Order: sequence, then structure tokens, then C-alpha cells
Amino acid sequence: MEKILIDEEFIKNYNFLMSCNSVLVSILKYADVHKDKWKSTKINIKEKDLKKWQSSDYSVEYFRKHGYALQINKGFYRHFMFAVLSDYISYIYDAILCAAKMHPNQAYTLLRKPLKDNLLMLELAFTRKNRFISQFLNKDIENFSVDKITPEEKRRIIQNTCKKIKYPTSAQLLYDFRYSKKSETGLERIWNKTAHIITTCKDYKTENGTLNMIFNDEDSIQEYVNYFFIIMPYIQYYVTRLIFYFLKEEELINEIEFLQNDALLLIKLNDVIEFPKDIYYDLIKDFSLLCPYCNNIIELLKNKSIQHEISKAFYYRCPKCNKNIDLDKFLFYNMDSENNN
Repeated sequence: MEKILIDEEFIKNYNFLMSCNSVLVSILKYADVHKDKWKSTKINIKEKDLKKWQSSDYSVEYFRKHGYALQINKGFYRHFMFAVLSDYISYIYDAILCAAKMHPNQAYTLLRKPLKDNLLMLELAFTRKNRFISQFLNKDIENFSVDKITPEEKRRIIQNTCKKIKYPTSAQLLYDFRYSKKSETGLERIWNKTAHIITTCKDYKTENGTLNMIFNDEDSIQEYVNYFFIIMPYIQYYVTRLIFYFLKEEELINEIEFLQNDALLLIKLNDVIEFPKDIYYDLIKDFSLLCPYCNNIIELLKNKSIQHEISKAFYYRCPKCNKNIDLDKFLFYNMDSENNN
């Protein structure tokens, strides 16, 4: 197995990205184990409708078109979110590993589909919910192609998502990262270079006498890898928070679970991007951690050692029960057994 080769200063960025990935994977695993609650919807079907269904082709589509669309769409919405997220995670995980092994061509190529396509589908479904599912099931699939959605509409979708999840970074920056061909910070110029040996677009035209990403020297490779680990924490935090809000809105997690996991994510992010001290203080000043094993309350501002553990390690130790709280997965507070697995 190849070793992690990135500069020491970006190890914390790598750890944050992998931690987010692990948390998202743990959510999908929980959804599979508890699919009766998380992935299905109970529908009370009238006897007369059941008889008509039995005399038809036994298709769920029959119920969706005969008075049960709201319940069926709700179940399909959850299934849609988990399925698209699963595909997103698999690409992002491999991209992170490639970047850590100093393979920027492969890393950026793997980012293109999840950031341009999967993430937009998650944002669309999350902001429009049943309305999106109804359109998705009834309209021509071409309407949902990323290329068919205008730049203005993409900006609107990202803005609506940022507003719903109270994302601290500008929606325009997120748009530029993923879609802008002219932005100096955008990934489009890199994606086109990793996808094509020669590009003729004026914004990222291949220089005479060379080929895209073929003759990179060590400094160029280092620059591309460093940029990967600079921008991806912003995006990975955005996606993880989006999923937290989705779970909360669907009442799949309770308020304590949402607040605790959201705060832990924020503390880890602060180690990577370092908020100004006054802003960070305002974010955590009224917050306390709750041990999922003994319900011990830990006031963050009075426990800087705990803050340090959370930001630097993959667990923290409860000072009361002395148990390690695993930070590499989503913490559930409705059953201790989930945190013991």
C-alpha cells in the first residue's frame, strides 16, 4: 500500500476529510440496519384501492398515481438522498486517497462527477423535497442533466441550500469552485486539463510545446495537491452539514444528536481553517458536550483539553466515565449500543 506523501501541514486537512467521510459512511450503515424506519414509509391503503392494485400490474406506480403520491414520494425522497450520497462518498474517498499519494490527475478527475452532478442532485432534492421527487418521477430525465440547468439556476440552488443549512461561506464561492470556467479558484480549469491532453478554451488553453498535466514537475504536482487539501474541507463540511440537516428535517435524528454532531464537526473544521478567535468563541460559548454513555455534561469553554482532543484525534475521553467517544462516526444518543459498536 502506498504511503501518505502530502506535506505535514496538510495532514490535519486530510484527517478532516477522512473523518467527514467516515461519519457519512456510518450514517449510511445505520440507514441500512434501520431501513424500516429510515428508508421506508408506512402507507395505510384503503381496501378498495388494494383490490384495484391487485387487479393491475402490482406496481407501486399505481398507488402513486391514485391518491398516495405524497407518502410514496416521501419514502422515495429518503431513498434518493441515501443512494446519491453513497455514490458521492465512493468517489470522494478515492479522490482523497489519490491526492494523499500525490496523484493529482486522478484525484481531480474523481472529483468531477460527485461535485458537479451528485452534489447538485442532493441540493435539488434537499431544497425542493417532494416537489423535486414528483418532477423527477414525472418529467423527462433530460431535464435533470447538469448541462440543462442554467448557471443562474445552479446559483439559486446553491444559495437556497446555504441558507437552509446556515453555511458560513458564500454560495458564490461554492459555485465558482464547481462550475465557473473563468474563476481563478474554480476547478473547471483543472478538470479540463486532467480530462484532455490538449485544451483550446481561451480560459485554460494548453501552452505551445506542452501537454496538459503530462510534464508536471514536482513543484507543479505539489501545488495541485496542496490546492486540493485547501478547498476540499470547505466542500466536505458543506456536504456533511447538508446531510445533518436532511436527517433532522426528516426527524430521523433528534435535536441532541443534531447539535452534538454539528458542534463536533465545527470544532474539527476550526483546526483546519482556523476561524478568528472571536467568531469561534461566539460559536461555542454556549455549547456543552454530552457524553453518550453517562450523560455527563462537558462545558467546552472550561475544557480546552477536550477541544484539543476533538480537533486533533479521532476520539475524546469523557472525564467522568473515562470512556472514549469515537469521532469517526455519527454519534447517536437514543441508544448506547450504537456508540459501542
